[in-house]
Amino acid sequence: MSYDNEKQVIISKIVSDNPKAPALRVDVLINGVKHTAGVWAWERKDGTKILDKAGNGKYIGKLEVDTYEANQDQQGIVEVNKALNAKADFTDDDIPF
Repeated sequence: MSYDNEKQVIISKIVSDNPKAPALRVDVLINGVKHTAGVWAWERKDGTKILDKAGNGKYIGKLEVDTYEANQDQQGIVEVNKALNAKADFTDDDIPF
């Protein structure tokens, strides 16, 4: 059996101090497009958790296309470094003191 990335689901547990943070993060590749979802414990309006027949908690969330590009952060860092390392357009003779 060969390995197929097209049928891969990654589920990660989220550790956060924020009470509104999702419990899990799901990443899925569907037809070559990466999707992601934050999922929370599914609860009724009275706060009780919704369970399956085996007594395990169910989770709910919305699957969305993942538009994040890792290069966005790297690009910003490169531009800032270029600006910091750029040579000044003046000489010491231009300074009046």
